[in-house]
Amino acid sequence: GCAKPVRAQAPARYVVRREPRWMSDDIGTMIREFGLSRVSGPLCRLVRQSIRLRAARCCAEELELGESRIGGLPDLPEGWAWPKWNGEDLGFIAQIGLAEVARLGIAGCLPPSGILYFFYDPEQRAWGFDPADRGAWRVLFYDGAADMLRRQVEPPSLDEESICEPCKLKMSVESTLPPTESAFLSGLALTEAEGSRYYDLLAELEESRGPVLNRFLGHPDQIQYDMAWESQMASNGVFVGDLSYMGDPRTAELEKGASNWRLLLQIDSDPEPNMMWEDDGRIYYWIHERALEQRDFGKAWFVLQCY
Repeated sequence: GCAKPVRAQAPARYVVRREPRWMSDDIGTMIREFGLSRVSGPLCRLVRQSIRLRAARCCAEELELGESRIGGLPDLPEGWAWPKWNGEDLGFIAQIGLAEVARLGIAGCLPPSGILYFFYDPEQRAWGFDPADRGAWRVLFYDGAADMLRRQVEPPSLDEESICEPCKLKMSVESTLPPTESAFLSGLALTEAEGSRYYDLLAELEESRGPVLNRFLGHPDQIQYDMAWESQMASNGVFVGDLSYMGDPRTAELEKGASNWRLLLQIDSDPEPNMMWEDDGRIYYWIHERALEQRDFGKAWFVLQCY
């Protein structure tokens, strides 16, 4: 990889700690059963813990102030404005209470308290491959007093279809492996046969986990190409919606930093909140490790993928 830029010193209690090299016995067994014993050790070290988010539709009144949710309306601090893009209100996707996450014991990379809020263009006009799309999504972070939170009312400019159904979240820990095109796999030198077996392993995992895959942290359930690479390129001004990036002199150096990006949130097409992303796709929020250290969630990047 390339030399990393000097990182600003983060507040002591928020310094990023690498996630533990953790895996479930089932994943280890599957790696060997799929004929990947030669690289089982390195693959096990690439396993990341993720928080699986299972949504269950509810009445808005059932949600406590500040509680994690998908859909519905956010609990923003008093005085905060609803985020906009090009003068239009963004759609609310989710809010995640970090104290709830911390109780599961895997979020050493995040502040132990506060709330993350996720928004996206309700018209789905941004996919993440165009640097000009910046602003079509927003990630906000609040770590203040709970008594400053206020349940929002829907902005009048958003039509009824842009307000998704409120859902409670059931959180559980789940182990994840990198997608087939991930930069994390580049050092494994998988043979063609091993690459095929690894693809089959990921497909088996996804099928066994059910049709709706919402998750916080971990590796993504990828539909198309490497999103860490895409986030690195597009966030640095390189258009990757076609092959023109191949002639950009910045490409070779920039792509070396793809493995410095981490998945924050993955939201599937889910009937519970009544969310559909293009053709049964998923949306993903990514953040660079340096921005994560500095709690600069405004630098998060967004990707939409579909089948």
